[in-house]
Amino acid sequence: MLEGAGAKLEALSEYRQAAALRPRDPRTHIDVARLLDDSQKAQSEYKIALKLNAEDIVAAAKWNRWLATHGQWEAAEARWQAAQLASPRNVYTLAEWGDTLANANQAGAALEKFQAALAVNSSDAWIHLRIAWSLGNDERANGEYESAVRLDPRNVAALSAWGSWLASRNNMTGAETKWKAALQINPHSARVFSDWGDALEANRQYDLAFKKYEAAIVANPYDGTLKEKRNNVRKQRRR
Repeated sequence: MLEGAGAKLEALSEYRQAAALRPRDPRTHIDVARLLDDSQKAQSEYKIALKLNAEDIVAAAKWNRWLATHGQWEAAEARWQAAQLASPRNVYTLAEWGDTLANANQAGAALEKFQAALAVNSSDAWIHLRIAWSLGNDERANGEYESAVRLDPRNVAALSAWGSWLASRNNMTGAETKWKAALQINPHSARVFSDWGDALEANRQYDLAFKKYEAAIVANPYDGTLKEKRNNVRKQRRR
């Protein structure tokens, strides 16, 4: 956890330097705001971003997400509803709203937002992927993963998530095919190695899982969660 906190502080320092160098760039203020825990300071940065560009949907959506993740659901919901009324076909707003609901374990509500976004743009691979995530182990998820990869064949996240879904249904052969395809696109994807390691660990293949987590750490040496996974598997190997 300390390692993660240190990385956050380092990133916050870099974003603040960028905001000082480019004070009229709204995205620099968004980057600072999303890493702040102090409500007044964070909202001040979001307000600066929106003052610089009142139509910046990214700034507005990130502010809403910040509010929701810091216990201010009513304020976030009110802002999202207002944004949707102002621009009912705004896919980005719907996707961010859905993501936040999904992260709060409100899969059903998230799915409604993603499906609304899909009704606006059915060719968005990321929306299909979000729907697949929301469906969980439901058989319909397979079709959504398939659609996401068909629309964006080089989408490593979609391929890796599809692999995890197949593995959860005891189809390791199919899962490994997806992970191998993802690694052909990005041989250094920590996400893919981690997902593969998770499936191997679930199958009690601890030696193989350890190797995948090691590969994930090489790809992303600053991720403390990956190191925890590797250490847990190491303990299992010794039993």
